[in-house]
Amino acid sequence: MDSSFEFVDESLEATGWVEEVHENETKSQEFSILLKEVKNLRSENEEIRKSVSEIRDKLTNVLEQFSLKKLSTGQENGKYCIDEVEISQEDERIPKNQLKSSIEECISGEWKMISSRNVDEFLQLQQDISLNEATRIRSSNICFEVKSQQIKTCNFLNGVKMLEIHFLPFPNRDGVQFSLMDNKLISVQNGKLDGHSEETSRIERFIENGNLKVVWRRNGLICERIYEKLENWSSNKNPFNKFY
Repeated sequence: MDSSFEFVDESLEATGWVEEVHENETKSQEFSILLKEVKNLRSENEEIRKSVSEIRDKLTNVLEQFSLKKLSTGQENGKYCIDEVEISQEDERIPKNQLKSSIEECISGEWKMISSRNVDEFLQLQQDISLNEATRIRSSNICFEVKSQQIKTCNFLNGVKMLEIHFLPFPNRDGVQFSLMDNKLISVQNGKLDGHSEETSRIERFIENGNLKVVWRRNGLICERIYEKLENWSSNKNPFNKFY
């Protein structure tokens, strides 16, 4: 037999060729499935983009009714971004002093009385309030600074200022105790009646229509004062600097 003769099993070659064809067909089918999934994802992504656009447009319309800043329509890295929404301080329908929500923030600063109710009658019937103190209550500006558990108060009369500091929830040496409750700054003083300790004085301070409203109940009587906030300190400097 010729030693150069090489036996080739054609059945094995045919089998290998069939397997290769089958493998290629399988890959082709997988690729078709992959393409279909990509198309589905693109379609879903387009629907999401449309939904986001519709939501943004509706939200913009709502915000415009309240004179708020329009939303950004720009895109960044394929994601929709929204600018920070700001309240327009030029809108006279929203009092500037109401932009802050808590009494701790709103009340800090100096206030000037613009109206009152029943103050003269109230003070005339308070036998333990001196004439000088009554004048101070009627005429002076009042100032507040609220930080954490510390409340500083100040009022001016004829260039003279009276400063006090209070620590929540402890009463001061005169028995006046301050507290923050229901978005109000409240001060209470107790006295003894018939041998029992009872509330004899209560002052509630809260923001109403952009102004500071002070309601004072004492010995069965009540009076009200309304203050507006000053843009700057009347003395051109913070009275609480170097406080104590």
